Amino acid sequence: MDNCDEMRNCFYDTLTGLIDYYLLLRTVKRHTTDKPWVIDQFRRLIRCLHNAWRNNQTERYRSYRNRVQRMSKKLQQKYYARKIEGLQVSDPRNWWRSVKLITG
Repeated sequence: MDNCDEMRNCFYDTLTGLIDYYLLLRTVKRHTTDKPWVIDQFRRLIRCLHNAWRNNQTERYRSYRNRVQRMSKKLQQKYYARKIEGLQVSDPRNWWRSVKLITG
């Protein structure tokens, strides 16, 4: 390899090949009816909640239920805060249009 571009490309190709080979990939299903603030960690927590309910583990169920409710509130607050933060720099016409879309 004579120049830096070839060395860089070789390095990146080797690195991405090793990452693809040794690290596991996880498939995630997204649904069109999901709320925009739903993330993978939240989905896993809901899955644990449902599993505890099916196995009649009331203490675990209550714990997961509380965690799901807390995380849901935090995710919603962060989502809407990001949306409003982006609106503060726009003109009033676009701001009102976006507010109407967010609030329904």
